[in-house]
Amino acid sequence: MYRLLSVLALVAAFTATEAQDPPSPYDCVADSTLVSPQSCQNFKIPHLVSDQINNEMKAAYLYQAMASYFARDDVAWPGLSKFFYVMAAEERTHAQSLMDFMALRGGRVELKPVELPLDAIFTTPTPWGPVESMKRALEEERNMNGDLLTLHLAANDDPHFQNFLEEDLLNEQVNAIRTLSFYVTQTERLKDDNHALTEWDAKLSGDPHHA
Repeated sequence: MYRLLSVLALVAAFTATEAQDPPSPYDCVADSTLVSPQSCQNFKIPHLVSDQINNEMKAAYLYQAMASYFARDDVAWPGLSKFFYVMAAEERTHAQSLMDFMALRGGRVELKPVELPLDAIFTTPTPWGPVESMKRALEEERNMNGDLLTLHLAANDDPHFQNFLEEDLLNEQVNAIRTLSFYVTQTERLKDDNHALTEWDAKLSGDPHHA
């Protein structure tokens, strides 16, 4: 009798094992603290998204510092100051957009310390003006675009995330790079004419991400 019960128990265990569905290739890491065990599916790179959120906040911090610098009474580029305040707000919007996406997909945001870039001094080797600021902004947007392209590549098996990047972020980066490239050319052309640069600054407005 004991042997029969043992055999029946083994058969039941084997049948239960066979009845279980095989693991889905879209399952997230079950024991990860970076994803929700309930809503996460096919979202394998939440840590990289958190890194990108940090990149967006760094850019916002840089532009905020530039805006404050150009608002100083001994610098006095009011157009540039307003321009970079808008740029800073846009980068914070990008970071929030990524955080909202993480919540949608069951990711857990890991916020990290935001460090100001080492070149955010704006007085060396000479005080910054329109030429230096537009070159630095273009460099920042090109770097950001590269980061987003790398993130897009890492999400090659996640069409939903790739579509989000393309529609919400990459299109804006292309616009920003194009517009800032124009501004670099214009300020280089006008750099020896302070009156012309002052007029250029007075007309500066908008956000290059939405040009």
